Amino acid sequence: MVVPKMGKKLDRMQTYFLWIALFFLSCRSAPVTNLNLVVSENTINYGLHDIWALRSVDGIDVGREQSSAYLEFNLTTGKVYGNTGCNSLTADLFVDTDTLRLMNTAITELFCDNFQQEQRYVAHLIQSMSYSVDGLMLTLKSNQAILIFKKVD
Repeated sequence: MVVPKMGKKLDRMQTYFLWIALFFLSCRSAPVTNLNLVVSENTINYGLHDIWALRSVDGIDVGREQSSAYLEFNLTTGKVYGNTGCNSLTADLFVDTDTLRLMNTAITELFCDNFQQEQRYVAHLIQSMSYSVDGLMLTLKSNQAILIFKKVD
C-alpha cells in the first residue's frame, strides 16, 4: 500500500481511516429541499391545522354521496389526510400566506357510485388554491372552483 508523504509516515490504521473518511466525504448527497411545508412560520394561518368537512362545491351543497368528504391539514408534518366521500387520500402540503397546494397525492381506488362527482372534487384539490379561514369555515378557491369546508373537530 502506498502511503502519502506527509512529513512522517502514517501507520496502517491511520491510512485506513484516511481512505474511509475520503470515501464517506465523496458520497455526499445533493441537498434535499423539504417541499412538504411552510415558506415562513410567520405567514401561516394556523387555524388551517384542523379537520374540515366538505360542505359545498361551487355554491352547491354536497349531496349525501359526498357528505363524508373531509380534509385534515397537519401543519406540523406537512401532510393532508382525508376522504373524498368514498376513497381515502393523503398528500404532501405546501402552504404560504394565502395559498396552498397538495402534492404527491395518493388516493385509494375503490369503486364508487358517485365517481364523476368524486373525480371533479379531486381535480379541484390538486390545483393550487387560495385559502381563507373565517371562524369555523374554510374556503378554498382555484381558477375553476370554490370549495367550502366546515370545521368538525
